[in-house]
Amino acid sequence: MLYPHGTWGLDRRGALVLAVFGVLIGMSAALVVTLKGTAQSPADSATAEFERLATESGGDRVVATVNGIAITQREIDTTVIASTTADSRLSADQALAEAIDHRVLVSAALESGVTVTEAEVDSMVDAALGPLLEGKVPTETEEMIRAWFRAAGTTLEGAGESERYRTVLRDMLLTGRYVNANGGDRDALVSELRETADIEFIADPIE
Repeated sequence: MLYPHGTWGLDRRGALVLAVFGVLIGMSAALVVTLKGTAQSPADSATAEFERLATESGGDRVVATVNGIAITQREIDTTVIASTTADSRLSADQALAEAIDHRVLVSAALESGVTVTEAEVDSMVDAALGPLLEGKVPTETEEMIRAWFRAAGTTLEGAGESERYRTVLRDMLLTGRYVNANGGDRDALVSELRETADIEFIADPIE
């Protein structure tokens, strides 16, 4: 577990993505610490990779679908790069597995009637972006987060209105609540849900 459920009720994949924002919401600042004495810190390395990703074509290439919902190469790439700052770096196959698990949980949460209000999403947006917009984070971290948003097709200033970004946050809350309401054992839930989910592998993810 990279990130506690806590107030937000995030699932594990949500934790991985929000690890990039750890210093912003005051729960996991150690995840984005510069490694002094090295040629390049994890944050610098991630910034460079996010910048590359933002300019590359082919990110919308679909690698798999879960219950008809696509998982793209861009999603895999973003998760892999984010894992560099959070823990040991994931492989593309590991990132795809996490994406599938996440999609399975989102579907189950929606089917079970779990809801998240727009006010709750607004609150999460404010908590994540507020320190950045107010200049309260180190420059290195700000540059990395700005690059993350560019790779996701938006900007820091426009992220709060980006439906793509809001959907990411909404799904994190949905799946976290679903897991917590069903005993808290994410792996057991995913294993059970995968048995009935419609999972189609379309192409191998690119490393």
